[in-house]
Amino acid sequence: MFFVAANSAAGVALTHDAVLRELGAALTLRKEQCLRRERRALARARGLPDEAAVPAEELDRTPFAAVYKFFGNP
Repeated sequence: MFFVAANSAAGVALTHDAVLRELGAALTLRKEQCLRRERRALARARGLPDEAAVPAEELDRTPFAAVYKFFGNP
């Protein structure tokens, strides 16, 4: 089963899967931009020359990561 949305102006038909791929790509790009901005802000706060000096692993995106680091993972 798939959903077809037709754009009458351009005459383009998009399948449901194509829409999901586009949405996924947009969300991935947005996430990368947010992480880059956070690394840049963290580097600036530490007085480092650029965000490359801050490892990406330092921005842990695991839910409750700070809690697990403090109390341990149950």
